[in-house]
Amino acid sequence: MIKLAPLDNDEFYIRFDSYVKNLRDPLFPNFLQHVFLNAQKSDEFEFNGKQLKEDLEAFTNEMSNEFLEDIIPIEKQKLPEFRSDQDHLKLKIRDIWGESLDLLRILFLMSYEVGSNFNHEEQKNPEINQDYVFIALTHLHGKACQTFFEIITLLENGFASGANARWRTLEEIAVISYFIKKHGQEIAERYLNHSFIDSRKSMEKHNEHADRLGLEKYSDEDIRKIQEKCSELEIKYGPNYSEDYGWAAPCFPSKNGRKSARINYSMLEKDVNLDNLRPYYKMASHAVHAHSKGILFNISYHPTENVIPSGSSIFGLADPGQLAAISMVQINSILLTSKPTVTRLVFLKGMEKLLAEIKTSFFSNHMRLEESRN
Repeated sequence: MIKLAPLDNDEFYIRFDSYVKNLRDPLFPNFLQHVFLNAQKSDEFEFNGKQLKEDLEAFTNEMSNEFLEDIIPIEKQKLPEFRSDQDHLKLKIRDIWGESLDLLRILFLMSYEVGSNFNHEEQKNPEINQDYVFIALTHLHGKACQTFFEIITLLENGFASGANARWRTLEEIAVISYFIKKHGQEIAERYLNHSFIDSRKSMEKHNEHADRLGLEKYSDEDIRKIQEKCSELEIKYGPNYSEDYGWAAPCFPSKNGRKSARINYSMLEKDVNLDNLRPYYKMASHAVHAHSKGILFNISYHPTENVIPSGSSIFGLADPGQLAAISMVQINSILLTSKPTVTRLVFLKGMEKLLAEIKTSFFSNHMRLEESRN
């Protein structure tokens, strides 16, 4: 064994009694040759941990350039086969889930058109710029349509877990939309103004890490302006306004003189009676976070399958498909009933009937697929 000089309390060894194992790495002998050639070139070469790290960095940098020159043309040749495999999988998904996915696309088109017409018609009202509920709900509806389209795209490509994760966002849009519609103009205004609080947090976090990221920092003047605006809002709404859901504080007053608990999303859920989907929301959260449950559980794969999910699949589309449709119809309902007309109520009734068809279609296709697996 050769013991190298320690660096930072670490010790480096080359164990010649295990050299045969190292030879299994085809580049290890090349690296050793690189080290000893450097030693021969320098009269002041010191065989220590620091030198070994520097040699390893230089060697891997040189070899990685050669690696990319060789591997990129090889991988490019594989791309047509990869695309063909994906196209084949999409056709299989289409064969199994096509009817359900088409119904989702129809719901998307209806939702987009309803939102566009609603916004266009109501913009004729000269007082609309002071209607904070309208502003909040129309922007939330637009975000919902975009998120819903993302979900459809993920489902069509066999990414049920990713679609479930995006449904989590759609459900939050539904809850917040209901909450704003229920509590009116004051809460809507507080909600919209809270964007300044989030901007301040983002700017401060940006500046904290700008040097490490090689980014230009926001100027002191930029920070001063946003801080002034946030201070005005905190004076107007109270010090708790800067908390994540501080904009909703008036809806959760203190009881018996005791300070109310910090507001969280689940409190909003319960307030608008949408906490019945909490089990599904929790399941969708597994796909968002890197908790152990999230890496060991995936709705696209059966627990008995001994595989690590790393791509798309034909399984698991039913839950995110149904959940996304439910939330999208809820968000449409919130928007249309905020300024109801007979025509809008007819549209809403039609979408509710379409939702029933979507749920039935996904369930039927899921059951057929499950039967084919058994």
